[in-house]
Amino acid sequence: MYYYKLTRQILLNILYLLLLQIFFQSLPCIPMYLHNYCRVKNWALKFGVDLWEFGKQVTKMSEIQRKYHEVEANVIKRDGLVLVREMAMEVKNMMDFKMNAVMRLVESAEQAAVSAPREGNMSPKYYASHRLNNFVSDEKGPAQEMFLATNRHFDNLAVNVSLSAVLLPNGIKDNERDVASGIQWSEYLDLLFVNNYESDPTLSWQYYGATTGFLRRFPAISWPPMEGTPGASRSSHHRTVRDVYDFRMSNWFVGAANSPKDLAILIDSATYTSDRNRRLTIATTKVVLDTLGPDDYINEEIVQCFKDSLVQASPENIHEMKVALSSLKHEDTVTNISAALSTAFEILHKYNRSSQGSQCNQAIMLITSDTDGPPAEVIKRYNWPHMPVRIFTYLIGGDKSLDLQNTACTTKGFYARITNADEIHNKVFEYVKVLARPMVLYQHDHPLHWSPAYVGGKIILITLINLCIAEYFYKNIILYCYIPIHIFCGVSTLITIDLQSSRYGRENRGQLMTSVTAPILDRRNYTVKTANLLGIVGTDVPIEEIQKLVPPYKLGVNGYSFIVDNNGRILYHPDLRLLDNKNNVIILYECFMQPGNTEYDETLKPSYISVDLSEVELAEYDGPSASPNNSLLLDLRRDMIDQKEGETDFTIKIHYDDMKRVTIRRHNYFYKPIEGTPFSLGLALPEGYGMFELRAEQEIKLAIVNVTEYFKGSNWKVHPDWIYCEYNSASDKFFSSPEERVLHFLARTRRPGWKWMSLRPRSPSSHHKQASKPDKDSYYCDKKLVQSLVLDALVTDGFDKREAQRMHKEENENPIAILMALLHSQGKGRFGVTRSFIATRSGLLRWHEHQQNDGNTEEPRFAERHARAMDSSWYKRAVDQHSIEPESFVFSVPFDAADTTDPLVTATHAVFIGKGHKAPAVVVGLQFQHSSLATHFVNITSTCTGMTGCKKNCASEELDCYILDNNGFIIISERHEHTGKFFGEIDGTIMDSLVQDRIYRKVTVIDYQGTCSPQESHQSSAPRTLSDSIIMTAVTFGNFLWTLTLSFNIQDLWQTTLAFANDVMNDDLIFTDDEETHEFESLTPADSTDEVTSDENNVYVRFPVIAPATPVSPPTTRATSAHYPRKLRACEKKTDLYILQPERLNTSGQSNPLKGKLTNCHVTGCERPFSVQKIRHTNLILLVVDTLCPCGSKQLSIEPIEALTEPGACTARRERLYRRRPPKCINYHPEEMEIKFCGSASRFFNYSLNFMFLLFVITVRLA
Repeated sequence: MYYYKLTRQILLNILYLLLLQIFFQSLPCIPMYLHNYCRVKNWALKFGVDLWEFGKQVTKMSEIQRKYHEVEANVIKRDGLVLVREMAMEVKNMMDFKMNAVMRLVESAEQAAVSAPREGNMSPKYYASHRLNNFVSDEKGPAQEMFLATNRHFDNLAVNVSLSAVLLPNGIKDNERDVASGIQWSEYLDLLFVNNYESDPTLSWQYYGATTGFLRRFPAISWPPMEGTPGASRSSHHRTVRDVYDFRMSNWFVGAANSPKDLAILIDSATYTSDRNRRLTIATTKVVLDTLGPDDYINEEIVQCFKDSLVQASPENIHEMKVALSSLKHEDTVTNISAALSTAFEILHKYNRSSQGSQCNQAIMLITSDTDGPPAEVIKRYNWPHMPVRIFTYLIGGDKSLDLQNTACTTKGFYARITNADEIHNKVFEYVKVLARPMVLYQHDHPLHWSPAYVGGKIILITLINLCIAEYFYKNIILYCYIPIHIFCGVSTLITIDLQSSRYGRENRGQLMTSVTAPILDRRNYTVKTANLLGIVGTDVPIEEIQKLVPPYKLGVNGYSFIVDNNGRILYHPDLRLLDNKNNVIILYECFMQPGNTEYDETLKPSYISVDLSEVELAEYDGPSASPNNSLLLDLRRDMIDQKEGETDFTIKIHYDDMKRVTIRRHNYFYKPIEGTPFSLGLALPEGYGMFELRAEQEIKLAIVNVTEYFKGSNWKVHPDWIYCEYNSASDKFFSSPEERVLHFLARTRRPGWKWMSLRPRSPSSHHKQASKPDKDSYYCDKKLVQSLVLDALVTDGFDKREAQRMHKEENENPIAILMALLHSQGKGRFGVTRSFIATRSGLLRWHEHQQNDGNTEEPRFAERHARAMDSSWYKRAVDQHSIEPESFVFSVPFDAADTTDPLVTATHAVFIGKGHKAPAVVVGLQFQHSSLATHFVNITSTCTGMTGCKKNCASEELDCYILDNNGFIIISERHEHTGKFFGEIDGTIMDSLVQDRIYRKVTVIDYQGTCSPQESHQSSAPRTLSDSIIMTAVTFGNFLWTLTLSFNIQDLWQTTLAFANDVMNDDLIFTDDEETHEFESLTPADSTDEVTSDENNVYVRFPVIAPATPVSPPTTRATSAHYPRKLRACEKKTDLYILQPERLNTSGQSNPLKGKLTNCHVTGCERPFSVQKIRHTNLILLVVDTLCPCGSKQLSIEPIEALTEPGACTARRERLYRRRPPKCINYHPEEMEIKFCGSASRFFNYSLNFMFLLFVITVRLA
């Protein structure tokens, strides 16, 4: 029966081809204009049919479709609400584990602190990370030996999972009484650290950060972290010890210590009269700004576009304020401090009364060099009697001030005198401890805090021509190489590191993280009233652990999930990009390091992500005349922020392929809150096919054959990020590839007593109940996914075998089969097929090499590049194409095809299964030589058929012929250098005409996560003393000196030139929290011969061989000196992309070509006609252009450009967005006034108050 059906199908195909050939030859062609439009239609029709029939044979799509019908695959409707409820419950269960672990640490830490002796050992014994196994003598103290072993779960670093270790930031001494006491009693946390980890092997780093400045972290790790060898405990090689960033300024710490706050910062411009005081003032203000988080808002008057508007304390807004601070100058205008203080009170009270503020903590920060206190009558008028607004006073330089101290004490604030850079962090941090006092006094609330997402994990080392060093940050993971290319060549060099996954092949790459933390309160009794915050405990949560619980296969192709917090910012989303990247990469920018240096270090400074849902879900909106359906997006956003459950649908724009392509798709959205957290989970499913799924599984237990037989050979892969089966994180079992792991578990299914274990461990209802410890080799298996994978393997079995091997002996004797095999072989030869492949809905990828490559170099590249097949654009585009033209292939060439002698063309087709509603099962595809396709096109378009002779064809000089894809990229042109380029770059005039004729639609896409080159912001400016021509002269001269340096090692020449070149470049760059200007070199005594140290955050590498050069105005700072990287700045970009409009071109190919012409484009008055024909069975069009009229042509670009906004409008879009306050606010306790500790002072001097300007840093949370 099978052979009968096969023979019948083959005969029908042959008959169809013969009739088609007769049809082509008999078509009459009526001359029109300058060329024959009917002939264009015939060319397109024949070209499309040839490709379709050939592709069907090579990809075996009919056979695949038949096999799915034979296994009785069913199509069922997805219930989005049920799906999102199930997934939200799983995410909540996982987060409950983490929160319970933190709460157990809270109770244990508070009990340990109470039980510890009040006067601890001043020289406590503890494991110090910077001394672990560091047997090279240095100033950090004697080495300590500890067994460290590589652990895959902890970024493949060498750790000890039985002990913790202590990290001391710069300036924190372990012989200080409070530090020593805290180190001593916190050692008792080790037992609970271990217990938590054993109960939940997915638990990441656990830590206790003390307010005294030390950080205890589990598991123990050396400093800096190093690769470990299992079983090795000694490391005798030299490790350069880096200083740790002061973690107390991080969101995970401050967010847990304080409820949200409204701040108004008053800066006395008199502090700018002295360069030393100016630097201290700027640094102090910036440290205050660093303590603000996304639940805080700021109104900052000195940035023009922030004037009179509330803005969130987002990283980009904080950066703009820091830049503005550095550009402020001293003014001689005399202003009454009473007016400034009154204005600050008025603004704070206004937002408090209107419910637009935080409705919680409010404070004024007074930063001054004047020892006179502010007028008492103003404070009494606005603040009496309950002192709702605290005043913190910071005296810069000078002597002590009783007036400023009294002001702070009477308003429940704190007074601090700052005389040098080293004490800024500790002095500013006092305000965090003061704001925590009400919570400490109540003794019962421990609000859990979830941080925004940040980049964590580990990044591999990179060495680039021995000029790069990789910097390792545990919570920042900014890897940078300072290659001074831009100084010497006038260009910037970017290096990218893929951060998409930390699993197979990417174990050494960073990943997105969040942290859950809680405060530790001091419950000890004191003789005087005290309310001490001891510190913060917490654990890190890799975002990948959350994404595991929302399996992509359940959402289907082009479906995705995302999580939104109470501020509307995303925790993860498929379009969340770390800086400007593809596939989540960090851009590494311009660096210089000493030759041969391949060290890396860790600073523990987090770089938080601040991307709003409205910036990644791009609702379709074409302007004022169109329906603003982006309001549906804002409704979705508001519901998710308010933690409501629901569903909605609207149309969005989706860009891919590095923002070169765009599609418009309608999505159905389903959302559900994750109870007990500030997060809501959202699902997006494409309308139509996305609402249906193919239900087809192979019951493994009932299988007669060994299912591993379906996975023979090496030409197959599974999705490396999907969880088919896995052992828990504590297991010693290791698999070199995801394929090995799948085969291992498939073999286990045949053993007696096999259980699927498809339910993950459940979290106890309370942290008081300890979860049962799982078996070391316990495992989880997704039964549905695994059995779907097995069935897909059964259906596709044999795809990767050669045709000759697949032929059965009886089939070989069939004449029709022999004929078709010959035709198939000829087709492969005609098109130069190199590879065919198939990717299934279960993540299985198979491929077959049609041409043997010596050395087999291409195969690994193809396999590794496309193992995540469902995430590839060729898979997604093929599924979308099915709704446009079911019987068609999607063709594409690489964008850099013109740079390759013979690039490959990729063609893919989605196979849908189902009788009524259909769902995508697989995508089949092939790759073949571009030259063969181009030759076939030329053969068709240069051959005359029919009775009418042809005077013009694509081989003649009178016509230019192009094959364009559905996004306007050139697949075939007469000139190879056009291949892969956007057609608008070649002939923008014709492209404009195609848009006007509605053949292509222009779609404007805005990239809210863009990055721009380091140039002056249009929002704020700082003076520059050198012109661009002088800079370029320095660049050229620097290039010459660099050559000399490499040849003769003239370091003095190099350091002077580098400092000069860096000094004239702009330093206003962002993306992490370390934007401080680091202006403390000048605070070092002039006669000091000590090595210049890093800034107070100790983020960067020191260079003992390069001293800072004499500054050129403005003075060289740590942000602009040769030692440190200058980062790209954030900006919004926009571009115009294009989509083919299929309704304008009959997809059947039976209509005549659409005609157009360019007029008045030449002085002779000639016209330039062109015609466009849809190529049947493809996503392509044939464009034929007459070349006789020499019309000029403009160029269109799809490269994103910066979307400049009008001054003052920079934050309007973001700041109007809705946000929800965190549920807890603890800002008042009646006994707090009894606490007398608020700083100290003895005597003071009078200084004249020149000008007090009001820097309103008003942090609010909108109601």
